[in-house]
Amino acid sequence: MRISSGSAKNKKLIAPKIPGIRISQEIVRQAAFSIVGSKIKDAICLDLYAGSGSIGIEALSRGAEWCDFVDINPEASKTINENLKHTDLFLKSQVFTQDSLKYVLNCHKKYDLIFLDPYYDQIAHKHIFKSLPEIMNKEGLIVFLHGKELKIDKYLEDTVLKLGEERRYGATNVSFISVDTSR
Repeated sequence: MRISSGSAKNKKLIAPKIPGIRISQEIVRQAAFSIVGSKIKDAICLDLYAGSGSIGIEALSRGAEWCDFVDINPEASKTINENLKHTDLFLKSQVFTQDSLKYVLNCHKKYDLIFLDPYYDQIAHKHIFKSLPEIMNKEGLIVFLHGKELKIDKYLEDTVLKLGEERRYGATNVSFISVDTSR
């Protein structure tokens, strides 16, 4: 696993030793950032269910100003810190070892880009999607990586969020979600 573009291009990352962890593939990250485009420049980012930190580190490498990483597993947090040090991006980030929903509910920051890459069998997304608009900047974007079987529309019901583009890469779907400003 390596960073595909930017200041840390080709630097290898390590994966946490956590049973069942799935690291986002480089091709999926490249495609997602291709769609995000210039929104990454100087963005304040949040990487929820961060795992190895590969998505947030890719964002920092491509020009994001800051990224907060959140993962409940201490082994993941340790790995993210090691990857940040290895890529020289440690000073542009903070790592939190806590539940992603609890982080969002207690957060007082605003983010331009929010990345979610939970375990595909995790299905308790309704509450987090209801809370994410509170911590998003007006033009913010959520990049949600999930299994192809998940029906994203049911998780966005009764929220101010709307689904934009959606792409499939093998077993992974990438959904781009923003605040519906027409509401």
